[in-house]
Amino acid sequence: MKFSEIELPSPVSGTFVNAQWLVISNAHCFEWVRYSLETDTSRSDEITYTAPVLIRSTGTITLKIQAKPYYQEQLFEKKLEFTIS
Repeated sequence: MKFSEIELPSPVSGTFVNAQWLVISNAHCFEWVRYSLETDTSRSDEITYTAPVLIRSTGTITLKIQAKPYYQEQLFEKKLEFTIS
């Protein structure tokens, strides 16, 4: 089975007033998936994604995701920016 991208139905780019869910719908298709969050004032270490996560940070958030497909060396990456006020 071969996948060409990380499927990220949530969050999406934009501005929101409520916390946003991080949902990676095809995470099970990868050996591992890791993400990090960066705001104007902080940056998280890489966190292993195992299930949907509620993002409660506020301000402009940069979400970086990296995934390793099974039996492949190439890593897939995705970057998304959104704002929670």
